[in-house]
Amino acid sequence: MFLGMTMAWAIALLWPSPVSSLFLPFSRTVSRMLAYLFSVLPFSVFEWIVLCLVLWGLFLLARLILRLIRAGKRGVARRSLLARAAASLTLAVAATAFCFTFLWGLNYAAPPLSETFDLPVEPRGEEFLKEATLQLLAQANRLSEQVPRDGEGRPDFGTVEQLGRPAIDAFNALAEDNDRFGGASPPVKTMTFWIVPSLLNVAGIYFPFTGESNVNPDAPDSTLPFTICHEMAHRLGFAPEDEANYVAFLACRASDLPMFRYAAYLEAFLYCGNALGDETRREVMQQAGPPVRADIALMREHYMKYEGPLRQIGESINHGYLVMMGQPEGVGSYGMVVDLLLAEYAKEGRL
Repeated sequence: MFLGMTMAWAIALLWPSPVSSLFLPFSRTVSRMLAYLFSVLPFSVFEWIVLCLVLWGLFLLARLILRLIRAGKRGVARRSLLARAAASLTLAVAATAFCFTFLWGLNYAAPPLSETFDLPVEPRGEEFLKEATLQLLAQANRLSEQVPRDGEGRPDFGTVEQLGRPAIDAFNALAEDNDRFGGASPPVKTMTFWIVPSLLNVAGIYFPFTGESNVNPDAPDSTLPFTICHEMAHRLGFAPEDEANYVAFLACRASDLPMFRYAAYLEAFLYCGNALGDETRREVMQQAGPPVRADIALMREHYMKYEGPLRQIGESINHGYLVMMGQPEGVGSYGMVVDLLLAEYAKEGRL
């Protein structure tokens, strides 16, 4: 299995275009079939699989410890038990990695979106970035007045389930010009045990073994449309985080609903704003309207609530996974969406 995976990755990295042209349609078809299969269940199957695996792992670990204790001072017996346990664990990891690779993982080796979408990525100056950021902020300011809010002025976009159908409609709108965005249904799943991903700083996760795009409902409403479209983008085969972010921006922007378009511009503004120097960022923020400032404050307050060692562990796990998947920037790859946004701005003259 390891040999097969190594050869597959080597071939995909050497010849990304032909491999992707064959693998991507297969991956998208299988992902959608799995998504429809598991959509008959109203809950996230992914979460229950993870829970069962954790409980099963604890059971096996406890059983191994008991057997080692019973083996007493018999070194040969202990070594035999440990060897069998290591072999079983290696086989399980290898089988999981093999299935992941050939179900969805090879999408990481596809040609970059900047190439397939003709968006040349190149260094841009601070002034160019500032100009794009201000345009994004102007759109966010305008749309902030149109989104639904509660009695205290906070965004009130509804539940993840309620936002699922509009997200599919947004992708369908994009698919009218590019079938790469087609097949976004079925809708995303809401995480049931949301406290765990919140503590680990996980807003959503795509699980290729069930085709489920899972979204954490414990998030500021202003971020939900973007997160939903981000996870749906993964199911469509956009594997790198910066590309999934850019596709989420495109989908939210294409929506008929102001709250989706607001989420697009607010998130894009934050990514671009964070790429500015401190002094320029403060200057730009002075032009943010009261609703935008309040919504950003709500986001900051929400994330600060979960500051702690578990969040650092979650970020470290995600960072390690992304590095292993060929994204050396790790969690920093999310922010690389700025390169794609600036490439579009340079090409189209607007965002």
